[in-house]
Amino acid sequence: MNMAHSLPRNSMSLQILEDYRRTINQAIEQFLDTMPAALGMRPESLSTYSLDAFAKSREYTMRPGKRIRGALAAAAYDDAKGTHLADAGIALAVAQELIQSYLLITDDVADRSELRRGKPTVHREYMAELDKYGDEHEANMLAQYVGLITEQIAYLALLQAPERPEHIMGALHSLHGNLTVTGLGQIDDIYHKVGRSVSQDEIIRVYSLKTGYYTFVNPLQAGLLLAGITDTDAMQQITVFGMAAGIAFQMHDDYLGVFGDTAETGKPSDDDLKEGKYTMLVQYALEHAKTDDAVILRQILGNLNISTDAVRRAQQIFNDSGATLYIQAETHRYAEIAKKQLADIAVWSEQFKAFLSDLVDFAISRQS
Repeated sequence: MNMAHSLPRNSMSLQILEDYRRTINQAIEQFLDTMPAALGMRPESLSTYSLDAFAKSREYTMRPGKRIRGALAAAAYDDAKGTHLADAGIALAVAQELIQSYLLITDDVADRSELRRGKPTVHREYMAELDKYGDEHEANMLAQYVGLITEQIAYLALLQAPERPEHIMGALHSLHGNLTVTGLGQIDDIYHKVGRSVSQDEIIRVYSLKTGYYTFVNPLQAGLLLAGITDTDAMQQITVFGMAAGIAFQMHDDYLGVFGDTAETGKPSDDDLKEGKYTMLVQYALEHAKTDDAVILRQILGNLNISTDAVRRAQQIFNDSGATLYIQAETHRYAEIAKKQLADIAVWSEQFKAFLSDLVDFAISRQS
C-alpha cells in the first residue's frame, strides 16, 4: 500500500479509508447494474415485486456508509500482493459490503428498528406499502428475503474476482465460516434481554462472535486468503486482534446507541432502550445504580412507547451509576489490546499495521 503522504498519520489513514470507500461505492454500483441480467433473467420476465426487491436492496446498500469492512478486506489483499485498489480486492470488498447489507436488513427486523442511515429500514418500507404487502408479518418476511437475495449476490461478486480459483475458494470458505460464527453470536444476542440472567463474560462473548468476527476477523482473513496466504498462525493472530477490536467497536456502538445524535448515527437514540438490549452499559448500570434508579431503568428498558424524558432519565442513570465512564474505559482497554496484538502478525507490513491501529482509534472515536 502506498502511504507516502505528507499528512499526519491519522489523517493519512482516514484518507486511505476514503480512497477505498469511493472506489468500493463505484464498484458496488457497477456490479448491481448487472442485476438481474447476471442471473440470466430479463427484467421484463420478472414481477414488479421482484424488481422492487432488487431496487430496495440497491437503495439500502448505496446509503452513505464508511465501508470499513470492505476497505479492510481490499486493503488486506493489497498489502499481501503489493498492489493498490486491485480489482480482485475490490471485488471482495463489494461482497463484504453486500453481506453487511444482508446482516443489517435482517438485524433491523430482529431489533424492530425503524431507521437505518437516516432512512426507513427495509421492513418499514414494506410496512408503508401495506396496500400491496398485507400485514406486518408479511412485511418482515419480504425484508428477510431482500436480505437473503443481497447475501447471495454478494457471493456472486466474489466469484467474479480476477484471482486464481483456489484463492477464491479459500476466501469463500472463510466468509461462510466466519458468518456462521457471527450468526451464533446473533442468536446469543437475541436471548440477552433485560429480565434474563446475563453475565459480563456472556456479553463479551457476543461482542467477540458478532462484531469481532464480522467487522474485523472476516474481512481481514478473507483478504489474505484471496491473496493466497494461508498461514494458520497468522489467521489465529488475526482472530485475537479482531475479537479485541470488535469488542471495543461494539462497546462504543452501544454507547452511541444511547448517547449518540440521531442526525449523526442515522438511528434513533431510543432503539436499544426499546429493544431492552442487555449491553455492557446496561449490565453495569443495573449492578451499580441506586436501588430506585435500577428499578426505573428496568421499567424503561423494553418499553416500546418510551418517551424523550425517559431516554434522558436512562442517560442520567448510566452516568450516575458510573456505567458510562466504565464503558469508555473498557472500550479503550480493549482497543489497546487489539493494537498491541498487531506487533505479532508477521504477514502484514508495518504500514498496514499502522493503518489498522489508526482504524481502531477511529472506530472508538466515531460519532456514527
